[in-house]
Amino acid sequence: MGKDKINKIQNNRRKAKPSSPEEELTHGQKSAKGNDETPDQAQADENVQKMDENELAAGIFFKLGFLYETGQNAPKNIDQAFEMYTKASDLGHREAQFCLGRLYYFGHGTAMDKTKAVELFRLSANQGMGMAAFHLGMMLYGGEGAPINFTEAVKWLSMAAEDGVADAQFRLGLMYRLGDGAAMDKIKAAELFNMASLLGVADAQFNLGAMYMMGEGIERDLSKAVELFELAAELGCKEAQYNLGSMYFEGSCGLPQDRRKAKELISSAAAQGMVEAQVALRTMDSYS
Repeated sequence: MGKDKINKIQNNRRKAKPSSPEEELTHGQKSAKGNDETPDQAQADENVQKMDENELAAGIFFKLGFLYETGQNAPKNIDQAFEMYTKASDLGHREAQFCLGRLYYFGHGTAMDKTKAVELFRLSANQGMGMAAFHLGMMLYGGEGAPINFTEAVKWLSMAAEDGVADAQFRLGLMYRLGDGAAMDKIKAAELFNMASLLGVADAQFNLGAMYMMGEGIERDLSKAVELFELAAELGCKEAQYNLGSMYFEGSCGLPQDRRKAKELISSAAAQGMVEAQVALRTMDSYS
């Protein structure tokens, strides 16, 4: 089996999901101090109380926006969602900034404005929201809403990956594996693919399996490669289905020859539009 088969890569993206607002609604208001305080203390306490009130209001606006967007316990109304997210975002609510950024990105409830989406994702990411950092990194990588900036893309994707965003781990691993937007680093790529694989990202499982298959940045291990291909194939990764099917067809990489199973796997890949699998199916038919 040639490297061109193994190296076939599918770049899937998942839809981002807004975070839960419950934590934002638990902040209580702090009482003001008595009249015997110094002016500085009284001003500080007043500022703290105002901040807590703003946090509480922002949390409520965000929750309302989320309910309107999703239609949970309220009629679905994207225009109202946009309004509520905007109010919460203006008060510095990071989840609202992220959700509002998505609306601007897709043009839901407002005109599409990817420059505004970048701005909002950046505000949210600067407050430590990993999913916003992922979206910001991908936009900077692709030049959406801002000029291409690979250095910044790697920075934000790294932050998201450290925050446990599986898609960021996969995308960053792909960049390091291919030397695309980042200096090639096969060892780091394998580490990132492994992290995403454990979180169930099929494309990461396939890429890590391919690296085990070829001993690329990691010790060669055919049994581990097959195991990862099987996991990815079960999750619908067409590249894994095609390569695993080829192994069964040839009886290679420690697998028994099983042309019935091979045809099932390659048929699944072909049904997803993979041209190589469609060609392979016609070839397999000639063996029948």
